Amino acid sequence: MTLGRHFSLLPRCFANPSRKSFTTRLESVRASAAAMKRPTKVRIEEVAPDTDRLVKDHPAQAAQLLKKYIGRSIKGKANRRRAIEEALNKSRRQDAQERKSTALDIAARLKQKDQTLRFKRKTSELARRIRIRWPKGEPPPSTRHICRLLRNK
Repeated sequence: MTLGRHFSLLPRCFANPSRKSFTTRLESVRASAAAMKRPTKVRIEEVAPDTDRLVKDHPAQAAQLLKKYIGRSIKGKANRRRAIEEALNKSRRQDAQERKSTALDIAARLKQKDQTLRFKRKTSELARRIRIRWPKGEPPPSTRHICRLLRNK
């Protein structure tokens, strides 16, 4: 629908097309209507309140805002710390699982060779032999740690 044909939709000042300024007003209305149809980018920025003025005028409100801000920063800091710890713990768990599977593989081979190592009272002996046969590229875990791995299959 164009505004040129439907004068009844226009305000009264536009109703008489004989006026000289009618065309300029009509063009401005069309331009503003076209401008309204275009998508616009909305940008919302949170602006910090003027702290000096706020403290002078409303000290109670300033205390509440400060408490809220500190609470947010503490929560944000805790979230970042938790994310970092989670990433570190994930890699540590993977390393521990690899060490455990290595120890259990070596233990299975040793138990096949020597049947006496299957007994519960031979756990420390089995751990000592696992430590001896541990792969050369990485430092072997302690005998105590290997005993724990064997107990908690």
